[in-house]
Amino acid sequence: MSPRQKLLQVVRLNEDLETVAAARLAAVYGPALTPHERRLHLAALRFDRETLVRVFDWDPDVRGL
Repeated sequence: MSPRQKLLQVVRLNEDLETVAAARLAAVYGPALTPHERRLHLAALRFDRETLVRVFDWDPDVRGL
């Protein structure tokens, strides 16, 4: 597999993981979750709490993952 093919595979896998995570969020929070809140919840799955609070003013301990 060429380096380009490997990179494309990683991108596809990341997209698939985000789709699964978004489905989980929809199941947990329902349709009331705004697109902005959905992005913040997805960020909470990738970044540590301190970064989320500092950069996004989002505390996953208060708002949930």
